Amino acid sequence: ELARVVNSSLFWILMSHREDWHWSLSPGSLASNGYNGHVFWDTETWMQPPINLLFSQRAESLLEYRIKHIVGAELKARSYNNCREHEPHIYTCVVLPKASQLARMPREYAGAYMDVLQTVNGPEFADQMTDFSCDDLKVNAIHGHPHDCYSIPRDKLKDGHHWYTLDGNCGYKGTMFPWESAYTGTEVCPCIAGGTCWYEQHITGDIAFAAVQYWRTTRDVDWLKSKGFSLFHRIATFWASRVETINGTLCINGIIPPDEYAIGVNQSVYTNVIAKMSLEFAIYFSNLLGVSYPAEWATIAQNIPVLFDQQKQMHPEYQGYTNETIKQADVILLGFPLMYNMTQQVRLNDLEFYSSVVDQVNGPAMT
Repeated sequence: ELARVVNSSLFWILMSHREDWHWSLSPGSLASNGYNGHVFWDTETWMQPPINLLFSQRAESLLEYRIKHIVGAELKARSYNNCREHEPHIYTCVVLPKASQLARMPREYAGAYMDVLQTVNGPEFADQMTDFSCDDLKVNAIHGHPHDCYSIPRDKLKDGHHWYTLDGNCGYKGTMFPWESAYTGTEVCPCIAGGTCWYEQHITGDIAFAAVQYWRTTRDVDWLKSKGFSLFHRIATFWASRVETINGTLCINGIIPPDEYAIGVNQSVYTNVIAKMSLEFAIYFSNLLGVSYPAEWATIAQNIPVLFDQQKQMHPEYQGYTNETIKQADVILLGFPLMYNMTQQVRLNDLEFYSSVVDQVNGPAMT
């Protein structure tokens, strides 16, 4: 029975992906319309590991999807208003392909964009297909991406569409991958999703971890030099900008960890560890290739807190955690797949404790 389950799962993954078609995988694959076909952390964390071992070229294709959509991830990083000394929301812009690109797209892809444009321009815009630009917002100059975009007043934007505020003085640096990704690589998570689109940020580290797994499996030096190193560098740059110092302590605050019942918490153990690892990966590959890196990367990696209860010999999920019910596997992911350095007893303590507080009714199957 177990063999049937494993083989069936692998069958649906392989049926839903082609190594020459870099569009990644959705949690529901092609077997359902679950999650609107969007790409989550599920791909890199839960689906890619066996592909790494059995079909390495397909694993590279999954990473290629992220690399080809890195501009959308950079745009998301810049969109955060994280510098209080500047006026917020200087630019509001929805990033869209050029109208000429829309004309060449299958209608099911173009439809979502046309819906946004018709909000402002009316249905006739779909027939005009006139190229548009927002050079006045200097988005192309800031990001150097191949898409044009259209400036839309926020009060004209329909519910469910995402807007970005672009301020050259604000935002995070590097590459911050969206919680849900699709055709453009920009954030497509529904706004009703309880803040996950803005605050569940560990996915960027999850992608770095998946890329390291690919490297460890293949030792593909050409991939590392041409694509992988840039990916690791951009991700480390993001985490270095995401960390802040509060009262002398390095912090990643105001996030949602894998346990999505914990909203806006500080110092998530999983998030801090995956950020720490992302920085260590970038340092390792920089040394391997003889490339310099910012000294702050090592400082952050060495000093970012990983919460630990000495008395109970286990990891509290986040700062101030008091035995609340959790939605799904979170801290125990440190033991597997991250293989974070800890004793077998601590790993067992984490597993036993969190198995007693996980939601047994509504939690997802991945737990």
